[in-house]
Amino acid sequence: SADDQGSLITADTLAAVSVDGKPPQSASPSDTEPSRIGFDTEEDDGRVPPAALLERYEDLRLIGQGGMGRVFRGRDPRLGRSVAIKLLRSGHPEATKRFLQEARAQARVQHENVCRVYDVGEADGEPYIAMEFIDGQELDSARGAMSLEQKVKVIREVAAALHEAHRLGLIHRDIKPGNIIVATTRDGALKPYVVDFGLARDLALEGQLENQGAIDGTPAYMSPEQALGTPLDRRSDVYALGSTLFDLIAGRTPFVGVSVPDLLS
Repeated sequence: SADDQGSLITADTLAAVSVDGKPPQSASPSDTEPSRIGFDTEEDDGRVPPAALLERYEDLRLIGQGGMGRVFRGRDPRLGRSVAIKLLRSGHPEATKRFLQEARAQARVQHENVCRVYDVGEADGEPYIAMEFIDGQELDSARGAMSLEQKVKVIREVAAALHEAHRLGLIHRDIKPGNIIVATTRDGALKPYVVDFGLARDLALEGQLENQGAIDGTPAYMSPEQALGTPLDRRSDVYALGSTLFDLIAGRTPFVGVSVPDLLS
């Protein structure tokens, strides 16, 4: 699906990320009841997880779904931790390839400000990624209660996470407030996590990737070279992070258009 800025959303991002633009409801660290994002008490299609996941994880509850997939919150009884499980709806080979590429890219980046990937596999024909559950809000939703100092500190920590990805030869290609989750630590500090590596590119494999020249990402935050569909490097992520900081401070993105084509031009 696409948001109002034309962003390609690969599978509802993450368990703690908003679905269809609606932020999750925050919970206290001791609250074990998962957020109910955009659903009423009636049964909704897709609420029942694949049987194979029920054999592996406990307390699975649907917390988000969209055109590309659905996300469950659950508990791993073997390791005693909460997980977010992201399932892909599409059975198209290219979609599955990109989904697994996302998991591999995100798993490679071992950094405290990047959401950790625990497992990847297939459950009754549905590819899935099991990852760290983050009890937080999108930066876009959390910003209203943040001071200027907190905003700058969050961006600084995200920059460190991106530096680690770049060191490994990965570019995220979709840095924006919606792909940064902010959680509150036990001591009250704010900790950001970079999520959704669905559009990430490995520079070492650039020549082997399909859809070269395609314009993927969020127009309001993307670099000029990304908007033109030309080859990218780590500087494109740096530009997008700068656009994100600009938005946090100024209250708008650097460039505003009445439509996506107008914005890209």
